[in-house]
Amino acid sequence: MILEEFLKMEKHEAVEYDFKKEIFQLRNLNYHNFREIERVLIYKGNIFQKESDCDRLPLTMSIYNTIWGDEINRYFDIENAGSFIPSNGETMNSFTRIYKIYADVIKQNRRYNFDCDELNKFAKLTHSLGNFIPVYSIYEKNASPFNVSRNASTHDYWDLTMLDIKNYFANKQEFVPKYIRNSSNWFETYRNDSFDNGFNEFCSKHFLDDWIIKENEPDSKWNERNLFWEHHETKRHAVSHFSNEGGEELFRKILSRINQSIITRGELMYDKLKEEFEKR
Repeated sequence: MILEEFLKMEKHEAVEYDFKKEIFQLRNLNYHNFREIERVLIYKGNIFQKESDCDRLPLTMSIYNTIWGDEINRYFDIENAGSFIPSNGETMNSFTRIYKIYADVIKQNRRYNFDCDELNKFAKLTHSLGNFIPVYSIYEKNASPFNVSRNASTHDYWDLTMLDIKNYFANKQEFVPKYIRNSSNWFETYRNDSFDNGFNEFCSKHFLDDWIIKENEPDSKWNERNLFWEHHETKRHAVSHFSNEGGEELFRKILSRINQSIITRGELMYDKLKEEFEKR
């Protein structure tokens, strides 16, 4: 699919469009023959050894170029880059981590019939417009220090990613995770003299308005508003609490929130995409 075809869809269709359809077509697989989670597992397995990343498809690159092309030099270690390249592509909320929590709930409770509509929806939305973002890349290597190292620090949870970025900007932390430090050239292009030191501008430019810091807001309040669960910032890799009483309810609540955030951001991106496309 090309960008013009994507924009001919109704807004809600485009926002919830599963980019795995593009991958399945390239692999000569019938997307509709599989259920939501099966599609992710087949996609992740990449047994066909080609066209493996939704966030790096030509269609996705066209979206990045249309929305962020006028500021493209922010995203590279060189000046005058012509267009975004595959290593700029990143998926914000990882299905793999969420699915491991789901598996842990089943294992701990010895349940094999935990039907979760929210998980099925996330399996589709995880590769949709509102879950994609361009990130900093080393042009000649076609490699992103942000993408490569993020998992080690955050397990690819987007709330922890935003916390790390916020701490770099607002708290001017000297010691930051490797993926943040090695992408500092990108973040520094947003730094300014406002009370948040540029974090809010970074959020606005990437349609991340929910994460904006309110003036005089304590870190604890920001964490309460934004982190996926209590104490996530200090227990980054712990998920055992999901097997406790109320774990399933918490799991559904988190997924509902993530799903809605992807849709809301996708709607903002779609409006901007259409606006910029019509200027051509």
